[in-house]
Amino acid sequence: MTYTIDSAIEWYTANAFVYQLVNKALRTEDIELLYLFRSYIIDLRSQLEQEHKQISSTEVFIVVRGQTMSTEEFEKLKQSCGVLISTNGFFSTSRDPKVALSFIVGSYNTDKKRLISFEITVDPQLKLVIFADTETYSRMKDETNVLFSVGAVFIITQIHYDSLMNMNLWKIQMKATDDDWKQVDEYLITIGKQIKEEYSSTILFGCLLWPDIGEFDRLEKNLKTLLKIFAK
Repeated sequence: MTYTIDSAIEWYTANAFVYQLVNKALRTEDIELLYLFRSYIIDLRSQLEQEHKQISSTEVFIVVRGQTMSTEEFEKLKQSCGVLISTNGFFSTSRDPKVALSFIVGSYNTDKKRLISFEITVDPQLKLVIFADTETYSRMKDETNVLFSVGAVFIITQIHYDSLMNMNLWKIQMKATDDDWKQVDEYLITIGKQIKEEYSSTILFGCLLWPDIGEFDRLEKNLKTLLKIFAK
């Protein structure tokens, strides 16, 4: 399959190597590695934005994501009800709970890991949380997948133990939200005035690497690192 700008979503859904490598790089914040993949990451986000703009429905819907999580990370989330969190990678979900939870069938809770079901309420009219249905790009037409872009913001509303589909797991209920993005926009405008125009594409990529809400010092560090790489 030949890669083109408008095939970024198709490559993400069809090639496990691509999404695993890109998301691993995003999670570990390996700036130099991410810089190598910058064109693809920008293409993927841009295509998701284009698809997002085509959404005409106003009906709120729910998507699900099944995954395992380290006990340490889960315990941190348990303390975060009512708190805004953001994704540091592209976030795949499904409208079909059976499809979403099929990825953790056969797994079990242990001392070191927990089975997690994310249940996310989504308003299609959100402007800043970028997501899109990817079914038309996927080879698996019955998966009804919805892909969220980097930096999507959610608020955790409830966490409880559940035996959904005879699986003993923890359900984390969240709601996608545009809240808290105003301060990010204002910050990016401020630092943008301090940076030369010729670095614009690099800066735009750096903005995608903004790791967590409010951690502007880390964003600034990422941007400075990118500028050093760009200057080589």
